[in-house]
Amino acid sequence: MDHLRDLVRLQYVDLRRSLCGLGEFQLAAPFTHHAVSQMRWNAMTDKMRARAFARVMSDSSGKCSQLQRTVTSSDHQLTVIGSPRIARKKGQRRRLAAERTDRRK
Repeated sequence: MDHLRDLVRLQYVDLRRSLCGLGEFQLAAPFTHHAVSQMRWNAMTDKMRARAFARVMSDSSGKCSQLQRTVTSSDHQLTVIGSPRIARKKGQRRRLAAERTDRRK
């Protein structure tokens, strides 16, 4: 459990670093409006830094994912428009569990 706690703590530290552009990670495109310059970050008090971090954590990724409807490959060579109905056959629809299908032999 201590090992998992340390991993999570490290991820939070990396996220805090990405807010001001430090470290090896950067904010994803939908979250760049939360970015703070390094000079401003150094001038902030601990309370102000905690508030900025809380704003990022409370930002719902659902809102951002609805705005961006593209899917990018893992090697970043191909970007296509994503479909909300992925992995469905043509003409397939979702039925209620209690709904009967019409099967006549």
